[in-house]
Amino acid sequence: TVPEDSLLYQKAIDNAVALYHKTIGNQSALYNGSQYVPYSFKFKNGGHPFFYQDVFANGSILYDNVWYRDVQLLYDEVGDFLILKDSLHYTKLISQRIAGFSLLSNQFIRMEKESLSRSLINTGFYNLLYVGKVIVLKKEVKAINEEAASSSEGLIRSIQISLYYYIKKNNEYFLIRNKKSLLAVFKDQKNEIQQFIKSNDLSFRKDRDTML
Repeated sequence: TVPEDSLLYQKAIDNAVALYHKTIGNQSALYNGSQYVPYSFKFKNGGHPFFYQDVFANGSILYDNVWYRDVQLLYDEVGDFLILKDSLHYTKLISQRIAGFSLLSNQFIRMEKESLSRSLINTGFYNLLYVGKVIVLKKEVKAINEEAASSSEGLIRSIQISLYYYIKKNNEYFLIRNKKSLLAVFKDQKNEIQQFIKSNDLSFRKDRDTML
């Protein structure tokens, strides 16, 4: 009940969990999946299929209801799956066993389209932009576009990106396509929201993440 006691208790738990992960090493349940095979071709204009960058970064993952922290992760947005790197392997993790993960200061949660809302573009990982009385979600979908080139060049591949934004309000998900659809979700506060957007110089077209 005393704040200092609570801090000591949490520190003891964190130390115990850290010791467990260190001891079990590569035998951890996290190392469960198929071997990841990297792309054998390059993409036009420096594009790549991954979230934000094409190199591994330190992150955390909630796998089978257990948090694994300080692990090397790469998020493939074409296949919508996570890749885990250790000293020996690249493992394509089983997406259905991942409740969420954090990577590059971004939080992701797994959403099931059929059980939650048919308005969601698909089942997969969604970027959690805001959590409060409402929830703001972002889904970045990447696809590989192929076009024929000369016989010597073969196929030229590029990455196409589609962005989807959702607001969850009163257990209902709304697809936000533009400023108009945002205001439609908050009809009672429409005037206040418009004033807030104007006074803070926000723009849906220029920076959707910040505006939402």
